[in-house]
Amino acid sequence: MPPAVGSRLRPRHSRSRRRSPSQQRAAPGRRRAALQRHQLSTTSGLRFLLRYGIVRDENMRSLTIKAELDAAEFGTDADGYLFDPRMREILARSGRKVEPGTEALAAVRILGKKMHTLMERWADHYGLSEGRFQILVRLHHQPDGRLTMGDLAEMLDVSPRTVTGLVDNLERDGLAKRVDDPTDRRSVYAELTDQGRERVKALWRDAAGGQAHLTRGFNESELIQLRHLCLRLIQAMSAVEGGNDATS
Repeated sequence: MPPAVGSRLRPRHSRSRRRSPSQQRAAPGRRRAALQRHQLSTTSGLRFLLRYGIVRDENMRSLTIKAELDAAEFGTDADGYLFDPRMREILARSGRKVEPGTEALAAVRILGKKMHTLMERWADHYGLSEGRFQILVRLHHQPDGRLTMGDLAEMLDVSPRTVTGLVDNLERDGLAKRVDDPTDRRSVYAELTDQGRERVKALWRDAAGGQAHLTRGFNESELIQLRHLCLRLIQAMSAVEGGNDATS
């Protein structure tokens, strides 16, 4: 039996890694923060389903339970396609017709939650949160390895205060540093250090193996179709958001 995906993403040195006393004291706080992020992600997904009429408000409790039980086995329809029996049960209880679009969006939401959890777990093996990892990657993509704090906040779609906290942690660990802009005293850059660059390279090496493991059951045509459908859904959601902005 092949190892679990999580084990493929774990670095070889993880078993011998020991946490310092300060890291052990900080661990409960990190777990609480991760739980809050998970709850926020789940709540946002539920609000999306409510907003577009996928479920009714009286079914919020059932759908919340469903979000915590997404490891159950799926069913297979007469044409051999997978479906989630729990979503069909929720729709049946609410008197709603089972629509392919409803089931597809629910599947995307569950996939997004699982991908987020996997990313958090994977980054944690390297002593990072997903947010800190995203900053390192964006700095690594720059020719000079630096971006202003404001640019990082815009790229990550978070507040400048959040970026400040993430960079504080990266600077403490020696993975990034602050550099003043000589032409603008109000502007500060976050710059990748050599240690940070090596950390990103190590993460990417493991990422390549993990991605290959996740997608090995799909042929090339299926992966191209998956990419195409995901991007079409993004286009549709962007169009909806643009329409809402125009009417607000």
